[in-house]
Amino acid sequence: MAALEENIHVSNSDVLEFTKVNGNLKCVQWLKEKNNHVENKPVEMAYHRSLEKLLSEKKILQKSISRANGKQNFENFLSNSFLMPKAKLCLRVSKISSTKSVTIHDDLKQKSLLLNKAELEVSNLNEKLNESIDKLDSSENKLSKCKLNLKRTKAREQYSSSKVKILESQMVPRETEISCCQEKDNIIFELKKSLKEKDKTICELKINCDYLEGVVQDIDKAQRTLTVFDVKSRKYTTILKQCINELLQHNVSAAKVNPVIKSVLSLVNVQPNALPAKSTILDMNLQRLCLSQKHLAEVFSAEKNTTLLTDETSKFGNKFRGFEASDSKGN
Repeated sequence: MAALEENIHVSNSDVLEFTKVNGNLKCVQWLKEKNNHVENKPVEMAYHRSLEKLLSEKKILQKSISRANGKQNFENFLSNSFLMPKAKLCLRVSKISSTKSVTIHDDLKQKSLLLNKAELEVSNLNEKLNESIDKLDSSENKLSKCKLNLKRTKAREQYSSSKVKILESQMVPRETEISCCQEKDNIIFELKKSLKEKDKTICELKINCDYLEGVVQDIDKAQRTLTVFDVKSRKYTTILKQCINELLQHNVSAAKVNPVIKSVLSLVNVQPNALPAKSTILDMNLQRLCLSQKHLAEVFSAEKNTTLLTDETSKFGNKFRGFEASDSKGN
């Protein structure tokens, strides 16, 4: 018995020495072999934890060696026996009979069914709640729209009432309105009367126009004679002289003036009673030049800033000199 106790007794110094030489794993195996006589054997992890606890205590005591009683405590720690880990006994579970397990299973089934029913009811309630929320939102939207419409109608009514008040204030009294209407009726009657008279005059004028158009057409059909030469005074009319002057101004020669006049009058089926000869047209040209020079002298003499320009050239042995006068405007 004493020999068995010696084998079982393991000091902390022995464990530390074995660990230092062989390592933690072999030390755990060695401790398991030492503790093999125990009925309830601890697990391997328990040995590892006991070994780690021993090593940590060693480190702590080594640090406190320099303190008072530190060395003595460390020596006592080494001489103390190593505390082997103890096995944890498992709690026994009471056995359940088969009948009880069946009843428990049935109860669980019933409870699961009830739970499913409750979940369905909750889902249905959630759906109904969502539907009611949607309806409430739609009703709120309708209510807001109705409020807006009411505000608009109220504003329109206020505007229309104010407009009516303004119109009522601007309305003319009934008596003055009746008098104005009578005056307007009288004016309308007078205007209608004058309109009828004008219609009559328009009809008469239309008749006269139709008659005159017929006369003109008859005249156009017959060849007419235009009097441009007065036989009694032996003079040409002013209209003809003006026409000849304009043709000469447009560089029509004296010999071509009569044919031009005849061709133009033939467009309206008219013939002149007489036309001037070429010599007469040249005399008219001289008269035109004299009149233009006289007119120019009258206008030019009224100007203040005038200039006289001269130029001379020779042609075929004869010398020609020209004079030109201009005013400040360049005329």
